[in-house]
Amino acid sequence: MEYLRKDFVSGISHEFRTPLSSIRGFAQMLGDRRLPQEKAKEYANIILDEADRLDKLASNMLRLSRLDSGVIGGEVSCFRLDEQIRSVVLLFEARWTSSGVDVGLELPELEYRGDEDLTQQIWVNLIDNAIKFSNRGGHVRVVGRCEGGKPLFR
Repeated sequence: MEYLRKDFVSGISHEFRTPLSSIRGFAQMLGDRRLPQEKAKEYANIILDEADRLDKLASNMLRLSRLDSGVIGGEVSCFRLDEQIRSVVLLFEARWTSSGVDVGLELPELEYRGDEDLTQQIWVNLIDNAIKFSNRGGHVRVVGRCEGGKPLFR
């Protein structure tokens, strides 16, 4: 049980560090007085999105706690999984371009029914780790397809 608790705390720490790093990086770029107004607005929107994600993470921690105790079920909705993956990849654009990693997507339109927030956390984790553990000049590819009504990835 102690191992699971430590693993959970480690995972949550990772989940919080990612948006905090993004907020920190984009806030630093906003400090550049030569930054075009259009880019400043884009960076401010990213910061707001990441702050919202932190808020959702905190809410999800409470929800996971309730799920674990059997109090509530997850929030299921239908959403575009391919669009969710694209937006997560864009969150890491500064990191993958600065580290020389080539990121590519081959995603058809994929409708998915599930918990959108928790699914996003999965993609954030996977894509963050793929970029982090790729060598300079490496390639990260997300290839999806729909088979039997279910999305499959490699």
